Amino acid sequence: MHRDRGSVTLEAALVLPLLLLVGAILLWAMGVAFTALAMGDAVRTSARLIARGEPADAVMAQLQESLPDSELVLEPRDVDIMIRAERFVSLPIPAFGGIGFTVMQSASAPLESVE
Repeated sequence: MHRDRGSVTLEAALVLPLLLLVGAILLWAMGVAFTALAMGDAVRTSARLIARGEPADAVMAQLQESLPDSELVLEPRDVDIMIRAERFVSLPIPAFGGIGFTVMQSASAPLESVE
């Protein structure tokens, strides 16, 4: 009966760091997902504005301000316009800064003719 004494404390000491790690990874994954959603909204809005006739330089400058760490590419085509954004999201641990995901979003919008 006395052999089980302290086993709950030991199990909690072993499991609690693992649960904290899983929780931190889930929070980081949600941050990556929210980053992707925000990038997609910004890219779609910018493509729509350029397709409607707004100055591309001004729209791209505003997009760069809203997505500061992203690489942006504007591709005008014959009938539409496409904007692509890429951003590397690394782990928030300095020792593992090179590990992460590249989030890519792109959007195209048909050019509207102004008559």
